[in-house]
Amino acid sequence: MGQSSTPSSPVPSASNNKRSRPNNSTRLRCINACNRCKMKKLKCFRLDETSSDCAGCTKASEPCIFEDTVLRPGYHRYIIALENRVAKLEKALAEIQPDHPDLGDHYNAVPTTSQSAKTQSNPMHTESDHVEGPSQNLKLDTSHTALSGLLQSSTHTPTFTSSYAINLSSVMQPSSSSAFPANPNPVVPSVDIADKLLDTVYFHLQCRYPFLDWDQIRHWHSARHLYLHIDSQTHYKDQVAGFFLWMIYAIGVQLDPMEGLDSALSYFQRAARHLNTVTSPHDLTTAQVLLLITFYAFRSATGPSLWLYGGLAMRLCVELDLYRSNSHAVSSVEDQWKKRIFWSAYTFDRLISHASSRPVSISDDAIDVEMPLDICTSIKDSRIIAAAASSQAIQGSLTNMTSAIMSIKMYRIRSRIHAAMPALKNPAMARDLTIGFLTELEEWRRKIPAPFPTNDIPMQAEDRLRWRYFLCVLLVLRPSILSASPGDPTLGLCATAAAEACELDRTVHKGPSTRQTTISVCHTLLCGTTLLYCLYICPTVINSRVSARAIRACSGTLAVYSQLFDQARPFYDTFEYMADEILSGASEAESQRRVVQVIAAMVGGDFTPLASLYDTLKAKKPDGPILDPDLTTSNTATPAPYSDNKPTSPPQEMPTGLTPFLTGIAAPEQSQSNAAFSNTDDATQMSVNNLDIDWLNLDHALWEYMT
Repeated sequence: MGQSSTPSSPVPSASNNKRSRPNNSTRLRCINACNRCKMKKLKCFRLDETSSDCAGCTKASEPCIFEDTVLRPGYHRYIIALENRVAKLEKALAEIQPDHPDLGDHYNAVPTTSQSAKTQSNPMHTESDHVEGPSQNLKLDTSHTALSGLLQSSTHTPTFTSSYAINLSSVMQPSSSSAFPANPNPVVPSVDIADKLLDTVYFHLQCRYPFLDWDQIRHWHSARHLYLHIDSQTHYKDQVAGFFLWMIYAIGVQLDPMEGLDSALSYFQRAARHLNTVTSPHDLTTAQVLLLITFYAFRSATGPSLWLYGGLAMRLCVELDLYRSNSHAVSSVEDQWKKRIFWSAYTFDRLISHASSRPVSISDDAIDVEMPLDICTSIKDSRIIAAAASSQAIQGSLTNMTSAIMSIKMYRIRSRIHAAMPALKNPAMARDLTIGFLTELEEWRRKIPAPFPTNDIPMQAEDRLRWRYFLCVLLVLRPSILSASPGDPTLGLCATAAAEACELDRTVHKGPSTRQTTISVCHTLLCGTTLLYCLYICPTVINSRVSARAIRACSGTLAVYSQLFDQARPFYDTFEYMADEILSGASEAESQRRVVQVIAAMVGGDFTPLASLYDTLKAKKPDGPILDPDLTTSNTATPAPYSDNKPTSPPQEMPTGLTPFLTGIAAPEQSQSNAAFSNTDDATQMSVNNLDIDWLNLDHALWEYMT
C-alpha cells in the first residue's frame, strides 16, 4: 500500500509577508482628508495625480467631497510672523556663513514676479479709485507695465559700460552697499519708531520738495495695520497707502538708521510689490510715486541713473500739463497740489541735469505756471487759498512751505545762470549779466527767514541757505576771474564769496544731521582753489586774516573727508600742496605756474590736470607724504579743528551781502600777466592712478545735494 504524497507548500519569503499594492502604484496622501474618510477615520489618498477622488471613495463608488480650508482669524499675520522669523534667522546665518547653500534659494529672492504678472493682467483700479486729478485718461508713450518694470529694476544692481554713466547715487553716497541681501519680509517698525521715521522724513523732505500730502500719509499711518500686509490683488487705494508707508520707512532708515530695523533696500523692495498698481494711472499720484522713488535713489547704491528717474517724473508732469498756467479748471486746492508737484519735479530735474552735464527736460521759457503759495499744506479751504492768491501779501509768518519756496526760487535762478554760462564767459556780455544775477541773488539772500524759536516747522538751517547763496555767487563770478586784473572789483567779490563759502562749508558739514558725501569734497575743493586763484592774482584782495582762516577751514574740512573716504585723501594732499605753492610768494617758480594752470582748468570744469599734478607729486615721494611739513605755510600748516562758533564775516564794507560791490564792477580787462594761465597745460591725458576724478563724477557747476 503506497502512501500518497502531498506536495508541500513553499515557505513564504520575508518579502512576501507584506501585502503588495496593485500595479506597484504609489499612494499620494491627500493634504486635507475628504468628508467620508474623516467620518470613517480612514487614510485619504489618491492612486494617481490625475484623479480628483480619493481611492476609498472610488472603490466604494461614493462621492468624494473636499471642504475648503477655513483659516482661523489672524492666520495671515501668523504666516507673516513665521516668515519674518525665518528671514531673521537666515540673516544671522548669512553673517556667520555667507556661503551657506541654504541661503541662495530663498533669501535673495524678491517675491514680486508672480504678483507683478497678476497685476499686469488684471489691474485692480477703476476711474473712481483714482486720487483726485484731471488725468485719468492721459497716457504716456510708455505703457504702465513698462514703466513699472523699469522702476522694478531699481532693486537690482546695474552694470554700466561707461564710467560716465555711473549711477549718481554712488556719488551722493559713496559708502559700499551691504554684502548681505535684502530681507523680503522686513521687520515692521514699532509704533514709536515708525513715528520717529515719519517725522524724520517729513522735516527733511518737506522743506525741500513739498510734493507729499502729509495729512493723508499720517491718516494712513494711524491705520497702518490695514495697509502694510496687503497683496497685489487688494483695492487700488489700499495699495497706494501701503506703497507710501513702506517708502517712508525706507527713506527714514536711510536718513536715520536705527538698531533693530532692516536695511532701506528691504523696505523699498517691500514697497515695490505695489509698483505695477500705483504707477498705472499716470496721474498726480503716479508723479508723486516717481518723485519719492527719485528721492530714495539719491542714497541708494543700486538702480538706474537718477537722470532717468528725474526725467520720468518731469515728462509725466509735462504730459499732465502741469507746467502751464490754468491749464484746467480745477479747484484751488488741487491747483496748489499740482504746482507743488511740478516745482518739486523741476528742482529734481535741474539738480540732476546740471550735475550730470545733461540737458534739462523742459526749458525755463516754456514754463508759465506760477509758484505755489506760501501757505500751510494742511489748508483745504478754497476761500482761504483764493484770498491768499489774490492778496499775494507776505504775512511774515512761517509755514511748512516757506523753506521749500526759497529752495525752488534758488533753483530757478541757478537754472538761468547755467543757461547764460556761454554769455558769462564772453567778456563783452558778462558785465550786465553778472550785475543782474548778483542783484537777484542778493534779493533772495535778504529773504532768508530768521531761525524759528520752535522746531515744529520744517526749515533748512540759515547757515545752509547762506552757504548755497555764496556757492551760487561763485557760479556767476568764476568765468570772469580768469581774465580779471588785480584791480578788478570782480576779483574782490569772488574772493569774498569763496572765503565765506569755505567758512560756511565747515559749519554746515560739521552738523550731526549732515551726512558727508563726495559732492561735499568737490564743493570744498572748488571753493578753496577759487580763493587761492584770487590770492595769486592779488595777494591783498581780501584781509589776510580772513583768507588764512578760510584756507584753514577748507584744509580742515578736506582732512575730515580724507578720514571718512580713502578716495578723498589725494584731494586733501593736492590742495595742501597748491596752497603752499600759491602762498609761498615764489611768483616765478615753475611749480607755482603749473598750480595756477591746474586751478584755471578746474574753474573751467576740467579736473584732468589736477589728476596729472597729483601723479607728478606722488612720483616724487612714492613712499611718503606728498607734503614736507617744513614747507607748509601758516595758512595750511594745521587743519583747523571744527569750532562751535559761527564763521566770522570778512571785515569788508558789506558784512552780510555783496550788493555794495555791484556799483564798482567795471568792464573786464584782459590782464597780460594772467592771460597765460587762462588755458590749461598741454592736453596730456595722464593716468589717474590714485587721484580718481571719476570718483567726483559731476559737472564743475555747484549744486545743492540731498542732505
